[in-house]
Amino acid sequence: MTSHEPMIKSEPIDLDEEPFETASIEPAAPVAAPTRRGLLVMLVVALLLAVALVALVVINQRHDAEADASAAASEVVTAHVTQLLSYTPATVVSDLDTEKEWLTGGFLDEYTALVTDTVAAAAVNDKVTVKASIVAHGVQAASTVRVEMLLFINVSTTRAGSAKPETQGSRVRVVAEKVDGDWLISTLAPV
Repeated sequence: MTSHEPMIKSEPIDLDEEPFETASIEPAAPVAAPTRRGLLVMLVVALLLAVALVALVVINQRHDAEADASAAASEVVTAHVTQLLSYTPATVVSDLDTEKEWLTGGFLDEYTALVTDTVAAAAVNDKVTVKASIVAHGVQAASTVRVEMLLFINVSTTRAGSAKPETQGSRVRVVAEKVDGDWLISTLAPV
């Protein structure tokens, strides 16, 4: 015998012996039909599970829509708040005209009056350049049509004759509202 051949042990088979034992099979006990009350309970449980499933789906879709709105509004707000708070003597008036498109409600009127009556004159007369940058931001509340944010902003101001800009930090609360499919800033207030 070689080492690759399997070793098989065989025992003699008794042909007169029964190979399997037979067991007697007894019929199963009859299954009782569910009662009306049992059917009603199962129906109520199934209905409650279906309602819970629908509620979870609706809540999940609402959460997803709010998260999408939050992300879209954050992108618009961070881009335009930086532009709203940054200007040079040469561009302060044209910047106002450009950024007015991203404002709505009472804030549009307030911002227009502030820039026209105060900021533009100071920027031109005192040769003031302001550069704003958002260093952090977060969403405080969001729905599919309104997002409230808190922004942390560094504002660097350079005046004519000054070699070094003055930098100050500030916090602002910004509200963006969806108007005709676009996110527009309706509130920008210091905190």
